[in-house]
Amino acid sequence: MKICAKENCNNPVWSHCFCRYHQQLRQDYAFAASQECAKNKIGVKAVVRTSEKQPMLKTLKKPTGESALFDAIWKTRPHVSFISDKPINIEYHSDLWYSIFAHVLSKGMYSKFRLLDRNIQLLLPEEHTIFDQGTEDQRQKYAQMCENDGGGCDWQRLYDLKSELLQEYNEKILTI
Repeated sequence: MKICAKENCNNPVWSHCFCRYHQQLRQDYAFAASQECAKNKIGVKAVVRTSEKQPMLKTLKKPTGESALFDAIWKTRPHVSFISDKPINIEYHSDLWYSIFAHVLSKGMYSKFRLLDRNIQLLLPEEHTIFDQGTEDQRQKYAQMCENDGGGCDWQRLYDLKSELLQEYNEKILTI
């Protein structure tokens, strides 16, 4: 197994000789171009080279305000998972940092609650993936794995919050 090229780091390689925590040290063209696009944060198309032969047009998205909300949540809440109480040890503003913020009600269907702080909970990246894209069977397997490790995982806590937020959404938004 390859290890990260960063000095004194023994994490496995994630991409381009660096682990997931040190991706910002990459020097390749595609990564530099994506970072430049992220700095500009304007809704225009920019050319991003995926290879020397084939440039690709990429539309930059306008800022939504989520990043500022994520910062506020990170500063005010304990850095533990909402469902398993496992500590979240992810470097501030790293590539994985944004994946710990899970919208209980989806951003697309419930756009009015996109920036509601109670609609965003801290989850480990694997929990977030299972919550958004996993099946009930995968959630049960993860809960069993947590119990075997001496902890617990309470998906019901997330489901209860979801139904509470749905009720609030229906009362406030749909009655207008």
